[in-house]
Amino acid sequence: MEESNKTDKETKKKRRRKRTLIVLAILAALILLTPIPYTIKDGGTKHYSAILYSVYDYHALWMHYYRNTETNELRYSILRGIAVDILGIKVYDGTWEDRPTGSEWEQISADEYDRLRWEQYEEEQR
Repeated sequence: MEESNKTDKETKKKRRRKRTLIVLAILAALILLTPIPYTIKDGGTKHYSAILYSVYDYHALWMHYYRNTETNELRYSILRGIAVDILGIKVYDGTWEDRPTGSEWEQISADEYDRLRWEQYEEEQR
């Protein structure tokens, strides 16, 4: 009788330990894998960050400027796409630069872009 009580108590302790470990593993996984969302004020980039990984959903103003040689219209490029880091190592980079296409668009410097924007602003004020 006493031996069966001891084995019953031991099996109950083992079960309780096993359940406790499973619950702790689930809690640890929830803590390590739950992302915290951030919005970056660069045009709408969203950053989801957990302890083990980070996901970037890019929608950012990019520093390349373009001028239409026919209409003198000015545009800038936008960085779009998704990038994933696991433990600080980039495992996926699906980003691209969304820019004007066509032979009438030429890339210009930031100073040239600012000068042309200022000229357009002055014309609008007249």
